[in-house]
Amino acid sequence: MEAVTTDRKRLLLYLLTVLAFMRFVAVPAAGTLDERKALYEDTLNVNKSKMRLLARQNEAALEDTPENVRRLMGRFYPESADKTAVGTDIADWLTKSCQSKGMTVSNFEFLEETKYPDYVEVPVTMRMTGQLKKIFELLMEINEREPMMAVKKFELEGQGDVYKLTLTVSGCVPGGLKTKNPPVPGGASK
Repeated sequence: MEAVTTDRKRLLLYLLTVLAFMRFVAVPAAGTLDERKALYEDTLNVNKSKMRLLARQNEAALEDTPENVRRLMGRFYPESADKTAVGTDIADWLTKSCQSKGMTVSNFEFLEETKYPDYVEVPVTMRMTGQLKKIFELLMEINEREPMMAVKKFELEGQGDVYKLTLTVSGCVPGGLKTKNPPVPGGASK
């Protein structure tokens, strides 16, 4: 009779051990697996979006024909725009776009313009926080925006739900920026 109770005690101990294992190891691992699967799917979607953006940029950059140059120049800010107006437009649009996605804009900074032979870039740096998915939605909007803006610098930090983004975006003006009072040849003023 004593052997039967000892066997029952062993069986009960074995059953409790299995149940404890299931409760503290197997069940949480299944929850973690679901979370990782969701994270994997999100990452996969983000990478697909990146690939589409990259393909569009590469497609446009492949040909440097006069037709492509005219097409791109058509997406620039108007030639009559000045630095302040372009920088303000970029900062205003980015701020509104971030806020519509539930992102928080920490600050922004107007940088010095960069002059090229056919156009001038007016860069604006913004620091913001938000979810990774919303950040990539913002990048997709930037890519499709008219007038065109170019992402010049992209720094992303964080993990989990909240990421910090430092983004430098440039607006382009063909032929150089116009000032409100352009210099008159010979030094005379208007």
